[in-house]
Amino acid sequence: MGSKHSKPSGPDNSAEVESGENTAEAKPTSSKPAPGPDDPTKVKPVNSKVLRGMLAAHLPLELVDEILGDVMYGPKICVSGDKPFRLSANDISNTNASKCCLIAPPLPGPSRLGEEGSSTKTRMIRFRISSHDQGWASELGEPGTTYQGAYSWFEAIILRPIFPRDGSREQLGSFLIERVERELALPSVDDLQQFGFTYGGGMTWMLQRNAKAKSTLTNHEIIWTKGGAFGNPGSGGGAGFVAALQKGDRVAVIARAMFPDWENHVESVQVDIYHD
Repeated sequence: MGSKHSKPSGPDNSAEVESGENTAEAKPTSSKPAPGPDDPTKVKPVNSKVLRGMLAAHLPLELVDEILGDVMYGPKICVSGDKPFRLSANDISNTNASKCCLIAPPLPGPSRLGEEGSSTKTRMIRFRISSHDQGWASELGEPGTTYQGAYSWFEAIILRPIFPRDGSREQLGSFLIERVERELALPSVDDLQQFGFTYGGGMTWMLQRNAKAKSTLTNHEIIWTKGGAFGNPGSGGGAGFVAALQKGDRVAVIARAMFPDWENHVESVQVDIYHD
């Protein structure tokens, strides 16, 4: 499967900021007109009772309460990458391919240079992925029924600013797109540092495997909190991910495919980040 160290490219993605129940409207990020009644950035109520019931069917109530604990009543960052693509391990000489699905906006609050304690109050991250692999495998087993031995998957990483620089975020995005589209490999720490960024946490987190040898789309939903995870078969536990986040960090999702003939067909990826 994925190595501990992997890194991203950045196709088109869109972002919005929402507020949950009992909160003021989200602060605009630019001098744009106020959202209209059909605008996707409009404040929307969150049905926390439905979510609580869904979580309680799979998790202890203590963990459910921690997940919900004020989460659904605070602001939310939403980012989506809905430009479908196919990633093939055969397209790179070492058959170990990576491609960035999306990069989220910076987490709220400026990151103070050199301050280790600048943690953000992120409570929960929800990932939603629609994808499939190449649709066949040489190993025995019923297609689409297992995630074991699937070498087509997704990882989550943290991009952390290490020094302020005008335009560095835009330059980073352009660099990741060009670099990964050309080489299908994520940049080194030295490359990232040219743009004032590094990899937060020092590693990648396994997010979700594709169902093995299944040629049709599967929708996966994964929830990570500081205290636990809720997901599907083939999902990662996200241990330490939410706790590692700091103000100014950017969450990114990476598609992976490794070994000859393995592919990752990505239809869409969405990330919702709930914070105080």
